[in-house]
Amino acid sequence: YKISNSDDESISRTMPIPSDLIISVEASGNLAVVRTPPGGAQLLASSLDHSGISEIIGTIAGDDTVLVVSRKATGGAQLAKELLAYGGIKRSGRGSK
Repeated sequence: YKISNSDDESISRTMPIPSDLIISVEASGNLAVVRTPPGGAQLLASSLDHSGISEIIGTIAGDDTVLVVSRKATGGAQLAKELLAYGGIKRSGRGSK
């Protein structure tokens, strides 16, 4: 048996974020709420967790919604802006692609 550690080269520290899963993003305080198609939240959350974006502490996923937590107390707005840009969305809010 071999126990892998974070320095193991076979483990990728970054995972591409599937931008087609981002429908809308809204921010509040240190949180960004990301809407996805039904069933897309788990994949998006895992991708964000492994994206290497240092501003993200972690995510919580439902079926079609991901809660993204920023390290900064007011970092939700900046994080939402970055996720909107990545998803090719012009403005935040529900269904605003």
